[in-house]
Amino acid sequence: MRLLMPLVGLLMLAATAQPVCAQETLTLEEAVRIGLTRSPSLRQAEAVELQEGAGELDRWDRLFPSLTFSTGLNQSEVLQRTASDPITGGIIQLPDSLIRLRETFGTQGVLSASWTLFDGGESIQGLRQSRAEGRAAGLALHAARTRVAATVTLAYLDALEAAALETALQAEVVRAQGLEATAVGRFDVGEVPEVDALQARLATSDAELSLMEAETASFAARLNLFQHLRLPADSPVELEEPGTVPGLEDLSLEELRQVALTESRELAALQARVQAAERGHDAQRWWFLPSVSVGGQWIRSEFGQTREAITFAPRNEQAYYRLNFSWNPMERLGGTLADGRRARAAVSLAEAELDIQRATVASGVEAALDRMARAQVLEERSEVNLQLAARQLEQAEERYRLGLAPLTERLTAEALAADAQRQAIVARYAGLRGLAELEMASGVPFLPWSTGGP
Repeated sequence: MRLLMPLVGLLMLAATAQPVCAQETLTLEEAVRIGLTRSPSLRQAEAVELQEGAGELDRWDRLFPSLTFSTGLNQSEVLQRTASDPITGGIIQLPDSLIRLRETFGTQGVLSASWTLFDGGESIQGLRQSRAEGRAAGLALHAARTRVAATVTLAYLDALEAAALETALQAEVVRAQGLEATAVGRFDVGEVPEVDALQARLATSDAELSLMEAETASFAARLNLFQHLRLPADSPVELEEPGTVPGLEDLSLEELRQVALTESRELAALQARVQAAERGHDAQRWWFLPSVSVGGQWIRSEFGQTREAITFAPRNEQAYYRLNFSWNPMERLGGTLADGRRARAAVSLAEAELDIQRATVASGVEAALDRMARAQVLEERSEVNLQLAARQLEQAEERYRLGLAPLTERLTAEALAADAQRQAIVARYAGLRGLAELEMASGVPFLPWSTGGP
């Protein structure tokens, strides 16, 4: 038993330490799902939608009749110690034999109902306004969800691209250091002039500086992604490469443009805001019309000098019915005219916001489509450029090794190969980046992981 306890302790220690050393992996779909779950802007949009929905319920409440019921028990006691003198008219004190305590008891139940039949259309238009505002809030919520997904997608691609550039620059540093060692060795034996060794050292220094900048950019990109996901900055998370998006290759850029502009949730939300403002203006236009309401009241009561009047079955009944017609055009004339002016201004403001956002969405869509068109060209040419740059680098290395070419030719080939590698890395994520920017501009989800909710 004493030998078993240390073994159990070691096993528990190993089980505890294993998750800390293990490196987790994160896919783009998982990152978007986490971002949608933890986004404060998305929670804000959800709260706005709940508020607008509550406004519609409040408007519905004004269309239905109101019904109230009240009941009560009454008891009164009157102790008479003085009386009025019938001769002199003065107040006299009664003797103890004439002092009286009078008590009364009562039971009452009242049922009241009232209903506004017509109020100039204010309730109907108010309901339509609240419904349009709720629809606008719902569309804005969908657009906010798409924007959050696009933001996380762009941050994820930035982190992948920065990491890939860092890896490529690490390889460039290794090649530059090898070239420097070769140049210095050849200079030591007198095969090349000193300038070759100096140029090789300068190339190594430039590659190392570029690598330091790439490491800083990679760390900043990961930090930006983890901020969107609400993860610690030092999370040991490995990002997986995103897969291809099926079905999107069948859509042309013109089809994507039509979908983005016609189904834009950003523009649909603003159009609903315009409709809500118009309904509010319509409600103010008919302020001068009278209001008509009907109502009724039914009362059951019982009164008496004894406690028998307190009963669940009162015998007296009263019924009242009313029809009210009210018209007060001069009651608040200045304020009503001011409300109408504010309603017209709200319509103009909503229309202006729609026009501004329509231009903004159109420019954003065009920029995203231009990036996607360039991405197709980059993807087609990147492989050819990589093969050509690799072939030129091989030839330059061989010529320099044989002493048939100067070091500058080798350095030029190295620079061309590095540029081709960077272009290939950019082309690798340019298509997804263009789609994410298209989502950001239009609020329309194109990527499959952007359609899910938190």
